[in-house]
Amino acid sequence: MSTDGKVDKRELQIGGRRPGLVEVVKGLAADEQVITHGHLQLRPGQVVNIIASDDGSRSLAELLRSLPGGGATP
Repeated sequence: MSTDGKVDKRELQIGGRRPGLVEVVKGLAADEQVITHGHLQLRPGQVVNIIASDDGSRSLAELLRSLPGGGATP
């Protein structure tokens, strides 16, 4: 996701991988975010609102349960 809140499809070059972690070595600036949940419903240029950000302290399931509505999508 670009810094202006618009979705942008990118090709990334990844490096090392570990469970829950992927190293991005090319195609992503340091201040950009990656959408990892619900991305199949998005289109390039669409504006999104971030409702949660993964800081690594909780599992994805816990993070989604903490959202209003328990993470259910309409």
